[in-house]
Amino acid sequence: MASLTLDWLHVIVLLGAIQGVFLAGVLATKRSNRTANRLLAAAMLAFSIYLASVVYHAAGLVQVFPHFFGVAYPLPFLFGPLIYLYAVTAADRTRRLTRRDALHLVPFLAAVVAGLPIYLMSGADKIAFYHQLQSGERPLLLGILDPLKLVSGATYATITMVFLRRHHDRVKESYSSLERVNLRWLLWLGAGGAAIWMLAVAFQVLESAGIARIERGDDFVSLAIAVLVYGIGYMGL
Repeated sequence: MASLTLDWLHVIVLLGAIQGVFLAGVLATKRSNRTANRLLAAAMLAFSIYLASVVYHAAGLVQVFPHFFGVAYPLPFLFGPLIYLYAVTAADRTRRLTRRDALHLVPFLAAVVAGLPIYLMSGADKIAFYHQLQSGERPLLLGILDPLKLVSGATYATITMVFLRRHHDRVKESYSSLERVNLRWLLWLGAGGAAIWMLAVAFQVLESAGIARIERGDDFVSLAIAVLVYGIGYMGL
């Protein structure tokens, strides 16, 4: 029988997931700067599903709803690209998405395709696979994808901040107060995303090197994502 008891951290994460869905709906329907707002809406939805999956595992719901298991696993491959593309389109309101931009989705799609054998399992098989993971048995696929998610996030955080730095130099030459306000918002968002990836990488390095074992590292990263969603709700709209 699944336990539905959640501690304070998971309650905050759950509320972040709910707010993320609300923000996604609001952003998707905004008439101004539609391309950028829809990209941010997609990012909010991805964050929300990921946060919901954290609560799903914490509440022990895998055995009750096994088909949700693994749905959020490839989503971190979307976080970096969506924030980067949002920054680019928010900085230049005339920019539209191109076919070349679709290349940013390739790692996410590759992770989904690689995970199809798991997604197509029966509910009973998914539960058995989950227990296998809990016992410490990890398939080679996860051993490859887990570090690649961190590499993807760190790479996109870097190129987003490099882009925003260059945008900062352009805005310095402009007297538009609107552009300056927009720049401050984008810098805040880019720095927030970069900080979360730095936190995730730091936890992984500490554990891999045997320096320290972070008991709830994934939960703290999820909490940081929830705080970012709260921040976007406060500042982004």
